[in-house]
Amino acid sequence: MKKIFAILAVFPVSAATFGLAGTAGPASAAVQPAAAADGSTVTFTSHSKADRADDVIDCRAVLSNPHNSSHFRGRVNVKGVVTCTQRVTAIDLTAFLSYGKSLEGVGIHDGTGVSEWSVNAASVTCHTGIWAGEMLVDIVAPPGFFPPFTAATLHNTASVPKCPAK
Repeated sequence: MKKIFAILAVFPVSAATFGLAGTAGPASAAVQPAAAADGSTVTFTSHSKADRADDVIDCRAVLSNPHNSSHFRGRVNVKGVVTCTQRVTAIDLTAFLSYGKSLEGVGIHDGTGVSEWSVNAASVTCHTGIWAGEMLVDIVAPPGFFPPFTAATLHNTASVPKCPAK
């Protein structure tokens, strides 16, 4: 049986606080999550008997801290990226951006037959203060790989100290 690995990570770009939660998909009995010492990485591995390098797919998800948009002045942005070592059946990403209790931006991007996929969530306006980003990740492995499905949620927060004029 072939296997797939998913490495899910949050990389803060400042001294912001963040949390990370990962869950495996429906066939997760053989999947054991292991957290890195710094709490920023969760690794999902299967316990199959694959012995060839091409029988393993490694996937890594990264969610940026909320930050001033470099594309649209006066907006806040969060970006998520998933990169796999081989094409997978599907990568479905949903990103959320919130300020306080207000949902400020949502991005949904679903890809099939890809090895890399990204999503953005941007606000319409900028507010100084604490912003939160979240990304839901679903990865569907090719037929014959185990686990066949992996899911995780990545969270982080960051302070936006200044809002540039539009």
